[in-house]
Amino acid sequence: MYLLYVDESGVTNPHPSQTSHYVMLGLAVHVGTWFALTRRVRNLKQVYALEGDRDTAFEWLNRSVALGNENKPVFEHDPNLADLRQDARWAELIKRITRT
Repeated sequence: MYLLYVDESGVTNPHPSQTSHYVMLGLAVHVGTWFALTRRVRNLKQVYALEGDRDTAFEWLNRSVALGNENKPVFEHDPNLADLRQDARWAELIKRITRT
């Protein structure tokens, strides 16, 4: 089985310093590769959390959720993420996760 990830970027009314190009990308990835990549993203977010780099940790957490990580129990109980749970961004992140 393959998963299809589609992303778009660009702006409809660009500032003069920005390009007027609009880009759409589609990527088909085998499901086994997809899950291997989500594990790598999870590992990266834990490293940044442990080093105290909250901004980068939240960037990777958000990427992880965007890739389909909705494992709420892991987010809520992973000791590596404990310091992040006090941050206001944590509640916003948890709201995006639908699976319990």
